[in-house]
Amino acid sequence: MLNVYNAKLGVDYLGVKLEELMKLPSLQGATVVAGKRALEKEIMSLSFLEACDMSQLRRNVLKPDEYFLGELDITSLYTIKDDPEKQCELIKGMHDLGVVGIIVYYVGVFVPRLDDSFLQTANEINFAIIQMPVNDTNIRFNEAVTEISQMLFEYRNSEFEPLIMRKLSEVPKWSQTIETALKMLADALNSNVVITNGRNEIEYSARWPRNSELNLAESINGTEKICEGSIFSVELGEKNNNEWAEDRYDLWLVKERGQLTDKQLQQAKDIVENVLDIWGTSSLHVTYYSLIWGILNNESDRSRRVASKFGIDIKKINVMWIVSINSIGDFKEVIDNLDEYLKECYEEVVIDHIDDHIVVMCGGYKRDKAENNVCNEWLDGDFAKKQIETVVYCPKMNELADFGRSYRLVIMHRLALRKVFPNLRFFSLVKCEYVVKIARGLEDDSNTSSNLLGFLKPVKKNEELMHTLCTYLLDAQRDLQKTSELLFVHRNTVKYRLKRISEILGCDLSIYDECFAYYLACIAYRLIN
Repeated sequence: MLNVYNAKLGVDYLGVKLEELMKLPSLQGATVVAGKRALEKEIMSLSFLEACDMSQLRRNVLKPDEYFLGELDITSLYTIKDDPEKQCELIKGMHDLGVVGIIVYYVGVFVPRLDDSFLQTANEINFAIIQMPVNDTNIRFNEAVTEISQMLFEYRNSEFEPLIMRKLSEVPKWSQTIETALKMLADALNSNVVITNGRNEIEYSARWPRNSELNLAESINGTEKICEGSIFSVELGEKNNNEWAEDRYDLWLVKERGQLTDKQLQQAKDIVENVLDIWGTSSLHVTYYSLIWGILNNESDRSRRVASKFGIDIKKINVMWIVSINSIGDFKEVIDNLDEYLKECYEEVVIDHIDDHIVVMCGGYKRDKAENNVCNEWLDGDFAKKQIETVVYCPKMNELADFGRSYRLVIMHRLALRKVFPNLRFFSLVKCEYVVKIARGLEDDSNTSSNLLGFLKPVKKNEELMHTLCTYLLDAQRDLQKTSELLFVHRNTVKYRLKRISEILGCDLSIYDECFAYYLACIAYRLIN
């Protein structure tokens, strides 16, 4: 790739390197205290981190497909100023999302000091920690924001195509979609970016700003005018013999304020065509992935349109499986096996893999057996025993929004789910919701921890009895024989221990109503320990 030096900015056209930003007057006195190797990385955008609790960000703000490649964040870490563990979780989470580093203000004022574990974590993952002068209350965010933003703006007005193509080559495989490319393009041009098909229907879009309420369909069709903005369109692949160009696709740039140059339009066209050439037809042509992603993002119009192309009655789809395969599993083999099995059970079946798991959506159940046994029956088969790690079963998805809500709940908390239930392969959505509610309670209210664990206090110090209780309630689902197998002890030994536990706690563990509180307490115990 051509690497042209820009004398004005002191950076090359592949991006503004972090080490160049460190020379700005507003960052005088700032020190890179960890992740110094990240100084070679290129910065593409600047943002603020006001809410710094990663678990809350995932729960309330971040979307499943979010990726902030090349971002630099400004923060004071105020909301987690006394919690080094959450500070470590924050930078690990932001690093996974593509963020290069953070500029930390008011150390010594809000955060007493940057903890050694925090700095060590940053060094391990090559995440830049830039510390502004300690105990200095005269510095202001806006000084760095103004200078850094101006530098990035000047860069964006030059050659942004090489930078975006470079950044796209670095995103993880699960983010290599046309949506990711359009989001980067929208950020680079401060413009809405849209791809339409030959019938002038919107296939893909990325909004700028993200919360824009502009009716893109009406803007493109000319029924809604933009007073101070502009609309540009160009046909994709009209001069090429690309496989994906057999059907007509148009690229639209809808800028709500201001104009775009011919050079910017050409670069945008080149980026989209290059992405389609590199990632192939699956990134643009209609696939099951497109349908699943549309449903997960609650895009009703797009979902109905894509479903109709496959002849699928989307109204019948009301069940979702989230399948994780093990280290020897093969995505294609698992999808083919699932497809063959489920088509005997359901009228409508849609399957594809997203990131490191497989998503199944189906509906129109047509067997006489109870529907909730379908998943366990498949898991007990020889094929699934070899290749499948876990399945989360999500029934009764009555609204389109239920799919996305349930999917995000499972993906964001699957590590906690495995921590609580390490011996299970099948999970109901309800089981996942219990874990999430307790985990959130432990995060937000210290009383929740003491109240739940208070139930276990009489047996908590006896490790053998505590282990037996957790295994019986969580892993074996109150099955004596399975408990004995998991503990490698005789069934009578389990009965004796459970009798002792019941006597100590003053409850009958064989009665569901009496043991439910202890079930929840055991979940809290495993989350904490």
